[in-house]
Amino acid sequence: MEKQNIFIKDLRIQIIRKDLIRIERQFNSCFCDKNTFFVPNRTIFEKVETNVIEKNKYIYIYFDNKVIKVKDLGIVGSLKV
Repeated sequence: MEKQNIFIKDLRIQIIRKDLIRIERQFNSCFCDKNTFFVPNRTIFEKVETNVIEKNKYIYIYFDNKVIKVKDLGIVGSLKV
């Protein structure tokens, strides 16, 4: 099952579970998709429903009565869901 990826310029935010969020910056134009020590298999979790809104130079990611607020970095069209 593919996880939802939210890209803001060179930043990737993954809501893996309602209580597990991965925030990663690109390194050498790549993101690390290999298994990690803390979360060896990210594909086994159910998809978390999200709502992404751009407002007043911020990007809001809503999920499970929680919100992540990220500054929009000033790049038009930088948000990809």
